[in-house]
Amino acid sequence: PLASGIMQDTIGGAISQEDIDSKIYAAKQMHKNQRLALICPDLSTASEFGLFSQTAFRLAQRIFPGPYTLVVPATRATPRTLTDAKRRTVGIRITSHPIAQALAQGLGRPLLTSSAVVPETHEPCRDADEILEAFGRFIDVVIDAEQTPAEPSAVIGVDGENVTLIRQGQG
Repeated sequence: PLASGIMQDTIGGAISQEDIDSKIYAAKQMHKNQRLALICPDLSTASEFGLFSQTAFRLAQRIFPGPYTLVVPATRATPRTLTDAKRRTVGIRITSHPIAQALAQGLGRPLLTSSAVVPETHEPCRDADEILEAFGRFIDVVIDAEQTPAEPSAVIGVDGENVTLIRQGQG
């Protein structure tokens, strides 16, 4: 399994295979209650991991692919390490970045992701050099692409018919 850094349609992100999420947590100095999101190749795959109400599905069709993370109830197929313990929800992304999307589509399964924000400074990584500088000792591969915006994805929660902006961001 490889841990990698890659540009996305928002700030750079750390993408990993499912069995090495602990590497991302260590690199970002994340608390155990913080969750990683999934980059899915399409809505069909996303629905294997998230339960989409009619409202969530309509919203997903409008915002994906794009710079959004949609938080929906998790299915039983979603590993517990990816879900919020209290509410059992999962963050879903379908990115518009051509390289990240090609990886998800080529593998035919979701990739773990988290915004590449330097823990000490809280500054986002916007290119491969910044990812290497901040996280080089934790990752095996960096895919260099164009510089990304300095703003993370907007995070939107959908619970039934209720829609909530969880984090302001790009999008």
